[in-house]
Amino acid sequence: MNWLWLALPAALVLAAQEKPAAKPAGTPEHRASEKATPQAKGRELLDNAAEMVAAAQPQVHAAGLMHIAEAYESLNRKKALDFYQQAFTSSAALTGHARQNIQPEIVTDVAQLSLPDAIEMLRQMRPAPAHVVGNIVGRMLQKNQVDDAMQLVEGAGSTGEYSFGAVEQIFKKLPPDDSRRVAVFSSAMSAFTLHPLDAQGDPQRGFPDLLARHWQEIPRSMAALSLDAIVNSILDRKDDGPLTETIATAKGSLNFNSRKDVELFGIINVIQALDPKRTEEILEKRPDLRAAFEMFPGGLTSIDNSSTSSTSGGVSLDRLLQMRQRAQAESAAQSAIAMFEKNPGTALWITGSIEIPAIRAQTLGIMASAASKKDPETAKSVLGQCISMLKDVKDPGDRVDTWTQVAQAAWNIKDEKQAWEAIDRGIEDATALYKLDADEDSPNLALREYWPSTQAYRRIVSCATRLFGVDAEPLLMKIRDPDLALLAQIEMASTLLGKPGHHSNTMISRTGRKK
Repeated sequence: MNWLWLALPAALVLAAQEKPAAKPAGTPEHRASEKATPQAKGRELLDNAAEMVAAAQPQVHAAGLMHIAEAYESLNRKKALDFYQQAFTSSAALTGHARQNIQPEIVTDVAQLSLPDAIEMLRQMRPAPAHVVGNIVGRMLQKNQVDDAMQLVEGAGSTGEYSFGAVEQIFKKLPPDDSRRVAVFSSAMSAFTLHPLDAQGDPQRGFPDLLARHWQEIPRSMAALSLDAIVNSILDRKDDGPLTETIATAKGSLNFNSRKDVELFGIINVIQALDPKRTEEILEKRPDLRAAFEMFPGGLTSIDNSSTSSTSGGVSLDRLLQMRQRAQAESAAQSAIAMFEKNPGTALWITGSIEIPAIRAQTLGIMASAASKKDPETAKSVLGQCISMLKDVKDPGDRVDTWTQVAQAAWNIKDEKQAWEAIDRGIEDATALYKLDADEDSPNLALREYWPSTQAYRRIVSCATRLFGVDAEPLLMKIRDPDLALLAQIEMASTLLGKPGHHSNTMISRTGRKK
């Protein structure tokens, strides 16, 4: 008899004794043992979304495919490009502004993966937006494809907007003695001379900015010709109507009541250098411009980048005061946040002086999140103030981001109950925004990708997923609209996979309310 067969039953008994007993199904211990890893759950949610997106309406179909592609970039570049191609093809079925909004996002993303594919998509866009051309040119210059970049700018400019920003990138890339510098600047000058106004009828600001920064690096004769074209375009244009622009600087505020003054201030340094007599003639008739010039003889290029600007055209005095109040509140918030770590008492005092509840609450939320990493007691105190302040914030859109700060701070100090409550409140506010977006009497006509509620759901879901991982999945059941739930699911999958999606800007476009 083989002794191995005699020993086998004893070995099985021993193994059975050493193996832990299985947990009964349905118990917390069993659920924990069955919980998927973040990577596995993220892939499952993403693959499921890829199957469901075909049933979405066209505008959501294109956006969904774009976000699925973003998530796949870290998993499978070839598959990601395939989804981007599908998204671009789907977006072609959209009309007008809808297509013009989403296609640039797709092409910009594709440029990070495959320049040839991005360039091919760009050539299919009519018109090709200048900022997208600039993004692609930036990538081309990283690969030293200067001549190809120059050809792309010319080709895109012949059928759409001329990208002066792309020209500046090329100009700065080329060595000072490279003859192509003059060629590319000359091309930009010709484009401006032919079309001093953009497609919307607004003044082209790109070429004047280009000249203001680089006029000393081109032949003086070319700089003079460029300057004449710009100044004549500004002065010969009819009055643009009422406008107020304020530029806040370390030396004080610059106030303009004319768009022409703003434009002239942008190149006043060049006018002064090349034609001092004309400078005096212009300043004599424009007191606002003279005051700005006396404070900053170097013009706009000499103002520190930290300066802020606010503009209003034909708005009421009340609205103008509101804009200035908001600018002051945001400035105070930045100061308070900057000093919070070293001097929390003073920072909180400054925060208390902020008159706009939404900005005050947001500032407290940021402070609480910062303190939660080092000082739990201070974080808890500031959290209480923040949550109390949120009761005075009327617009749900102004509360959503602050709830994410509250959730993060609470999670950092090990208060998971408070973190979940903040997430739930954020979901409630996103739902309130959805009711406004989907209002039957006055719906938001913008693409659903850009609805405030869409972006609010995505931000809250992303925050919850970062904090609680796969346990955040039940949140998706609270989003009743299938399109928005699909986009939120893709966001959750992306976050679990370690690649949160980029969040689009929000847009609101409404018809008049029905009687």
